[in-house]
Amino acid sequence: MRDLFNGFTPFLAMAASSPTGTQTGSEIDLFGYEGALLAIAVGVVTDGSHVFTLTESDTSGSGYGAVAAGDVLGTLPTLVTGGSGGGSDVHLVTYKGAKRYIKVVKTVSGSPSTGCRVTVAALLGKPRHLPADV
Repeated sequence: MRDLFNGFTPFLAMAASSPTGTQTGSEIDLFGYEGALLAIAVGVVTDGSHVFTLTESDTSGSGYGAVAAGDVLGTLPTLVTGGSGGGSDVHLVTYKGAKRYIKVVKTVSGSPSTGCRVTVAALLGKPRHLPADV
C-alpha cells in the first residue's frame, strides 16, 4: 500500500491576504502530474463580492483562458457578504484538464474596504514517478 505523504506535492498558489481588488494566484506547473486538488481557504467576507475562477494554458506566463466546466470537479466559490458561502470555509476543487499550467483568479467587485482573507493551496497528485517531489 502506498502512503499519501509520498503521492502529492504541495504548492502555495495564493498566499494569505485580504486584498480588496482582483488577485491572480501563482502559476502552477503540472509537469509530471496528472491532476491537482485545490484547497481554497476563506475567512469571513466583510464586504464585496469575491468570485473564484480557474484558468489554464499550454504556455508558461501567457495564453491563459477559463477552464471548461467538464475539467473541474467541485464548485469554485462565489462569496458575498451575508450570503451563502460568506463565512469561513475550505472549498475543494480538482483540475482534471490536459493543460500544463493553471492559475486561480479571485475577481472582486462592490468596492470593498476590507474584503475577505484567502489562501489557496494546491496538492499536485497522481505523479508519473514516485515518490513525488516534496
